[in-house]
Amino acid sequence: MRCCVNSNNSGTQSRLKEHNGKGLSNLAQAIILQSIEDLWDDKHRNDSRTFFGGEGFTICAQMSGMKAVERIRLLNLLRKSLNLRDRTRRNYARRKNLENIAGRGR
Repeated sequence: MRCCVNSNNSGTQSRLKEHNGKGLSNLAQAIILQSIEDLWDDKHRNDSRTFFGGEGFTICAQMSGMKAVERIRLLNLLRKSLNLRDRTRRNYARRKNLENIAGRGR
């Protein structure tokens, strides 16, 4: 009798581990996605940069099943996007400043 209980229990345990593994993977992916979104929010940007620059991202990336090369690609893409965003904001501010100066001269 005990043998039957153990064999059923191990099958259940295996399915439970598989289910929990998918759940943890989904959670890790959701954390990464939220952190990406937070990069564009002034209130959360610093926390998000800390996440991507530290162990938090590494742990979540491993839990989600990302390979090292995928992590590097994602980090490079985010860095390029943030640099482009910052350049665009600076150019916009300069243009507005020039418009204001030109408007005062009239």
